[in-house]
Amino acid sequence: MKKVLFSLIGLFVLAVTACEKKVDVDVPYAGDKIVVNTFMQADSPVYIRVTRSTRPGAVNFEELVAADVQLLEDGVAIPVTRQVINSVGYFVSARNVKYGSSYEVTAIHNGLEPIVAKDSLPLAPIAGNVAAFAGGSRLNFELQDRSDVVNYYRIRVYAAEEVNGAVVIKTALKVRFDASYNSDFMNVISPQYFETNVINDERFNGRKLTIFMQTEKAVPAGQQLILEITSLTPAAYNYLRSFDIQVTNSGNVLTDASKVYTNVMGGYGIVAGINSVRLPFKAN
Repeated sequence: MKKVLFSLIGLFVLAVTACEKKVDVDVPYAGDKIVVNTFMQADSPVYIRVTRSTRPGAVNFEELVAADVQLLEDGVAIPVTRQVINSVGYFVSARNVKYGSSYEVTAIHNGLEPIVAKDSLPLAPIAGNVAAFAGGSRLNFELQDRSDVVNYYRIRVYAAEEVNGAVVIKTALKVRFDASYNSDFMNVISPQYFETNVINDERFNGRKLTIFMQTEKAVPAGQQLILEITSLTPAAYNYLRSFDIQVTNSGNVLTDASKVYTNVMGGYGIVAGINSVRLPFKAN
């Protein structure tokens, strides 16, 4: 069986990069607050980014190096230490987090209001039978949705390559739902292609279905690919959806200014659970 090089640090760093992307939206500024960003991946340490808020449109984010950061699992503290990864500072947990527990992040810094945020981790998605047609732009995979809860998903596709027997991500591909096959996704089908597609199971709750997607560019024969499907908690879904809306509406005078969802009490940002699976395949 081929191994997939799954970089959990890279996964989180990519998420935090999105949190710090410049968006020119005229939203009233409520003053300096603590900003905490972390997507807690199951079976991985937690990487917590802590910065000071800035006015909309800013590109520099001051890290609060001296912040007192705590991570609690079911009320019991997990030690965290500050580490610098790819020139960016994070508070990193001493051990992995897991499904079935509740997590709380607190942060204190002189002169700023203390913050607290809570979330848990979702179950991993059930997916398989992924395939792509060489020389074309269509790929498909099966997804088994659970019926006991509302489920939220993020779908991403990567071009990859094999390095020393492992499948390594190269670049993210832009994709969209294929309108020819996906009547279950009429509410999210778009003429645009996106690197990230976020959906819920409102139209297919509890069903097993085949999902068809189109890539923006044709995929050559033999191209190594990775399909990433991520289960999201409601907090993660609300954050990603509101962030996408803000980016899409940025500069559009016909729409109202929108704020990105936050579950951080006393501050800004997001503390949310995710659970990703990555499926390597080739275009044939």
